[in-house]
Amino acid sequence: MTTNIGVLFRNNEKLVVPFFFFLRKSMSDNPLRVFALDNGSSDSTLQLIKSNLTEKDVLITSQQNRGISKGRNIILNKIREVSDEYQNLILLDSDVFIARRYSFDNMIKMLEDNDAGVVFGRTIAFDPQNVGFTENSNGYCFVLINKKVFDVCGVFDERYEMFYDDTDLDKRIIDSNMSRLFCAESFAIHAWGSTVTSGSEKSRREQCTNDDKKRYNEKWGIKT
Repeated sequence: MTTNIGVLFRNNEKLVVPFFFFLRKSMSDNPLRVFALDNGSSDSTLQLIKSNLTEKDVLITSQQNRGISKGRNIILNKIREVSDEYQNLILLDSDVFIARRYSFDNMIKMLEDNDAGVVFGRTIAFDPQNVGFTENSNGYCFVLINKKVFDVCGVFDERYEMFYDDTDLDKRIIDSNMSRLFCAESFAIHAWGSTVTSGSEKSRREQCTNDDKKRYNEKWGIKT
């Protein structure tokens, strides 16, 4: 069965080639199909994506930045359009580089053997501001999502622009008593925040962090 991989790109031209290089080197017993959404890039990101896709991959373009949660839902809708059946989805951030072969196969086996809701891959995050490494799972940057999650819990809440959409879905998964597993054999390097750590993008990131956190707390009745 084909493994669907969804990834959003936006103004990160320096990361496109290494992203696809490590993705193709990861190898898999199942064919991979990438659903790549260019989220309103103004640099050469879109052209680089096109040159790195295969015939079976799917390119989705947007003239404007749709945000992360809406972008992820756009990918989900596209999978429904082109797939013979609605399948499980691996979400990757565009600054995540697969570092171990058969990482996807290991995650898929764990999900199928345990009928899990989600399986997280192991990431080592590189923080370009502090120039250091830290091990974390950092949200849904490298995760396999069971198709039944979207049937039971719904899709990503599009009220979140940049953050907390994965935290929100994760809470719904927990509330639905679906298991959340961690696959140590699936490993990637995460250049965390590498596209939004300076200039206007940094300011926008900070504002979105505050706004999305407020939306999350209000939705779930969390007092701060």
